[in-house]
Amino acid sequence: MKKSLLFSLPVILLFLGGCEKKAMVNIYDRSLKSHPPTCLKLHKYSLDPEMKKSLESVYTFTEDCPWRLTVESQKNIHCNSNQNSQQKALTAFPNSFLRMDIRRGMRSVYSYYIDLTSAADSGDVERGFLRISDDLGLKINSSYSRFFATFK
Repeated sequence: MKKSLLFSLPVILLFLGGCEKKAMVNIYDRSLKSHPPTCLKLHKYSLDPEMKKSLESVYTFTEDCPWRLTVESQKNIHCNSNQNSQQKALTAFPNSFLRMDIRRGMRSVYSYYIDLTSAADSGDVERGFLRISDDLGLKINSSYSRFFATFK
């Protein structure tokens, strides 16, 4: 019994190891923490209407703002690399991603990126934006409840 438990525990941990959702955040302009953007313009190019509505429920965007939030997601990504064959066979290999960038002019100042095992939805976008607001001190809408974003 003990031997089977000792053998099965590492195998279970191996399978669960790749299932973690961990976002990568890059802050390219270190002055953002002390001087965060006072407004954001939502770049609507190729943004799913449900995601747009979700973002607008969290934050009030301004059309004439120099800071621009760009949201990009892609689903059904296939990687044909032989180097990932073990990971694809043994874990939940990501097949989509969500990227949110804040730009001032042409310069990227903040980037949020996460690999996902399913298509990005409004809950993923809300959690991403809440991470951005926490990192930069952006004020979210007072009517928005952070509590429900964790369950979407």
